[in-house]
Order: sequence, then structure tokens, then C-alpha cells
Amino acid sequence: MIQRRRTWLKIVLIAVLFLHIVVVSSGITTVIKIYSIPSGVAVFLEGKDTGEVTPCVIDVEFTYSEGVIVPQLLELRKEGYKNFKQTIEGPENSLIQARLTPI
Repeated sequence: MIQRRRTWLKIVLIAVLFLHIVVVSSGITTVIKIYSIPSGVAVFLEGKDTGEVTPCVIDVEFTYSEGVIVPQLLELRKEGYKNFKQTIEGPENSLIQARLTPI
């Protein structure tokens, strides 16, 4: 009986370790919905133009570094307005609502 429990525990620990390695190496992709006032604002992620304008939905892939999700910088740009910047900490930031300030 005790031997079975030890074997079962070893199997569970190996499975958890394997899943952790897979998640850490592959990252997480999540969908982010972005709305802004005004609309028609260009969306940049980590300084790169996504080709999308608000309102829109984008896929964001988060990677891990030392077991922690690496945040990404989202920037909204429109001529005549101050840029809006927000750090996306992870999948829990699935909705971004921004109001850009006129210059």
C-alpha cells in the first residue's frame, strides 16, 4: 500500500515537472481587446506596429523568464494626441480601454 502511494506520488511529481517545463518553454498566448477614445488609433506592441487600429483584438504571446511572465509594452499612437502607454503584465490584462489626450 505504501509502495503504491510512493509510486503514484513519483508519477504525479514527474507529470507536474514536465508540464512546468512545457509551459515555461512555450509561453502563453492570450487575446487582448483594445478600445480607445478616439477610435482609429494605431496599436504598437513592444515598439512594433501590429497593423491594427482601435477598436481591435490582438493576440499577445507572453514568454517566461526564470518562471515569471515577461511583461510587454502596449502603445497607442495617433497624430495630434499624446501616446498612450501601458505595460501588460500577463493574460489577466485582456481588456484595454484608453482615452488619448489631445496635444
